[in-house]
Amino acid sequence: MRRLAVGLALTLSFPATGLAQEAHGRATFQAFRFPDPSGLQIHHVQLLTVPFGASVTPLPHTTIELHGGYAAGSALLSNGARVEARGLTDTSIGLTLEGMGFVLNASATLPTGDASPTLEEVALVGVLSSDLLPFEITHWGGGGSAGVDLGYSRTFGRVAAMGSLGYVSARAYAPLEDEVPLYRPGDQKRAKLFVEAAVGEAGLLSVRLGAQRYDQDVYDELNLYRPGVRMEGVVSFASPVGARESIQVYGGIRHRNAGVFDLLPGGFRREDSRNILPGTAESVVSRELMAVGAELFVARQRFQVAPEVQLRVLRSADGIGQGWLTSVGATADWKAWGMRAGRRLMVRPSVRGSAGRVILREGAESNVLGWEAGLSLRIMGGR
Repeated sequence: MRRLAVGLALTLSFPATGLAQEAHGRATFQAFRFPDPSGLQIHHVQLLTVPFGASVTPLPHTTIELHGGYAAGSALLSNGARVEARGLTDTSIGLTLEGMGFVLNASATLPTGDASPTLEEVALVGVLSSDLLPFEITHWGGGGSAGVDLGYSRTFGRVAAMGSLGYVSARAYAPLEDEVPLYRPGDQKRAKLFVEAAVGEAGLLSVRLGAQRYDQDVYDELNLYRPGVRMEGVVSFASPVGARESIQVYGGIRHRNAGVFDLLPGGFRREDSRNILPGTAESVVSRELMAVGAELFVARQRFQVAPEVQLRVLRSADGIGQGWLTSVGATADWKAWGMRAGRRLMVRPSVRGSAGRVILREGAESNVLGWEAGLSLRIMGGR
């Protein structure tokens, strides 16, 4: 915890120079409980996350960013045992160069978080990795990675578009504490497209598309898993509804194709998926996460309030691991003046309540109730 305090202090108190600068820190507490956990192993889970970061522009069209964080989570199991995990999360550093419509971003994730949970902590990490429940993090560490993205943006009248291609290579790490064989996630190839168009006098239509393809995961130098292609799309429309009020509605879907395990029982290896021990490789079925929602923005001189409602639905091809979750909440932005010349402080509190249902498998399902509260600080200044 002492290292966390030092990191926040350094991030939020960098010296004033002529550089364009920004620093932020946030604390979010989330809790979900399952009132009738028929067949589930967990009654209650909670998570505190404290991400922080900073960015600086040392030269025109050049930005350096640093992001890190701390997280503490716990879960109450159905047998009465409590599982806890806490510590720093992975740290990322990035360099962005812009010019002539091109954007080049190079980034690296440093393995400052614990990527090797104990057997007891696996249950907690598994819940945090749920596609349905919107936890701030899914794990503490992932062994580190490095990647690069190249994008190009252009404006066509009232339409602006940007596309990018990227590649990420991950490092190997021990998936469990004290485990000698290493696991290395497959390298990721990704593509993104963002289009924004003015509609009418003040409306704004946005479309965001993305796709990721992964190479084979490797465990103990053997091919373990062939992930499916992942695709996502989000459409949103924003429009004023008053002198200082506006509304935004959105809908999106994230689709994951089926994947196949190639590491077979007894140490066999699937080298030819057509005829070596056919039928013994287990697959992970395809699934979709769909979300729709709306936000109302009410702006005044020094603050803005934004109530929001959202519905998330998770579907899988085999009917296992499904559910839905509806959320109602609000976020406020307050401009706190009175800092040194050239500095602005933004304070953002938020609160949200959720209710839904989780279906792990037949005979294992439960209602789910949750809430979260957060507070973030953002300092902006410089030239």
